[in-house]
Amino acid sequence: MQLVTVAMVLANTILAESIAARGIAIAITGMAIVAFALLLIIAFISALPKLLAIVERFVPESEDPHVRTANSQSHPESQVADDDAVLAAIGFVLHSRLQNKD
Repeated sequence: MQLVTVAMVLANTILAESIAARGIAIAITGMAIVAFALLLIIAFISALPKLLAIVERFVPESEDPHVRTANSQSHPESQVADDDAVLAAIGFVLHSRLQNKD
């Protein structure tokens, strides 16, 4: 009876060591996969400016009609010198009127 108990304890110990060894192997494999994925992301991000420069040769960036430059007027046919101030005043009046309706 004692021999059977010792054999079972020994079998459980070997099985536990085997499970622990597999767990360590799985953990190391998982960490290696994550590290490889992070390296791929780093490589892609660092290569992105070069890739975009190549793509820009074939598909040039179009001008955005909504972007104003420093020397362009907002409305060339306007009679008012400062369009932004007029637009801000109109926006303020509309906002005030809508707030008073509530």
